Amino acid sequence: MKKLIPFLLALLPLIVFAQDISGRIIYKETFKMDFEGREMPPHMQEMMKNMPQEQSVKKQLIFDQHHSLFKTWEDPNEPVAAEVEGPGGWMRMMMMRPEEETYVNQDENRIAQKKDAFGKTFLVKDTLPKVSWKITGEMKQVLDYNCMKATTVIDSNEVEAWFCPTLPVSVGPEGVGQLPGIILEASLRKGRMSIVAQKVELNPENLEEITEPNKGKEVTSAEFKTIVAEKRKEMREMRQNGGGWGGHRH
Repeated sequence: MKKLIPFLLALLPLIVFAQDISGRIIYKETFKMDFEGREMPPHMQEMMKNMPQEQSVKKQLIFDQHHSLFKTWEDPNEPVAAEVEGPGGWMRMMMMRPEEETYVNQDENRIAQKKDAFGKTFLVKDTLPKVSWKITGEMKQVLDYNCMKATTVIDSNEVEAWFCPTLPVSVGPEGVGQLPGIILEASLRKGRMSIVAQKVELNPENLEEITEPNKGKEVTSAEFKTIVAEKRKEMREMRQNGGGWGGHRH
């Protein structure tokens, strides 16, 4: 099988020019919760023990050969609340699903992301960062598609992706792409986040229009990282001074 990899990769440019693909992919994004090491009062610690260890949300990727849009998809059959046992009995907690969007324009080599952070909406615009992938010899099936494994490091985080060379569009979830095929599965943040395709629709008649997000305070990627870092530092200082978790030190 490994001997087939160079042969298949050599054919990819021919496949790309031979097809014009658009479509919609529904992904399940799962994030493993990690509360270890965080300071919180005893009643919050007890509540966290009863909370789900992971949280999942459905998202969709709408794409064509030129651009793509990745955003939250509301599944009518999926609950938006969870039952959690607290100090006063069982309570119903709503699962927060921020309306974030990631738009990629491959022709113009740029990315625009609508992000919600600390109660504010930001529009993060920048050039599309170059990603250097290492394509391994491993292969597996995702849904009914044969996929190849590729790895890289983005912002000091290891990323593992499985892309499909017979779907020759360089797109993927969360704006991650630049591989010779659509990414159908990915693992990020040291394995705490996984994104797996649940459904693939190719060239549908009712494909939603791909529109670039335009709401929020416009910042660059570097400016947004600075804002987040400063806000997290401020929140840590508040907790250390007794202003966090709704309590006060005496």
